[in-house]
Amino acid sequence: MNDFLKDFYLGKIYPNEMLDVKNPAYDQSAKTRLLVEEQFVSELSDKQKELFEKYVGTEHDLMTEHGYICFKLGFQFGIQFMKAGCEVP
Repeated sequence: MNDFLKDFYLGKIYPNEMLDVKNPAYDQSAKTRLLVEEQFVSELSDKQKELFEKYVGTEHDLMTEHGYICFKLGFQFGIQFMKAGCEVP
C-alpha cells in the first residue's frame, strides 16, 4: 500500500495507460471511426486538413479536461462512500 501511495503522490500512476478495453462493440466503433476519419480527410484540401487538425486538437483537449473532471468527481464520490462506510451508527 505504501508503494502505491508514494507512486500516486509522485505522479507515477497513469490510469489511462492501464485501461484495457475488452469490449467488441467499443473495438468495432473505434475501427469504424478511424476508417471514416481517414476517408473524410482524404477528400479535404490542405487548408481544410489544417483546419480539421485544429478542430481535432481542440476536441482532444476538451475531452481530456472532461475526463479529468469526471475522474476527480468519481474519486470524490469514492472517498465520500468510504467515509460513510466507516461511520459508526
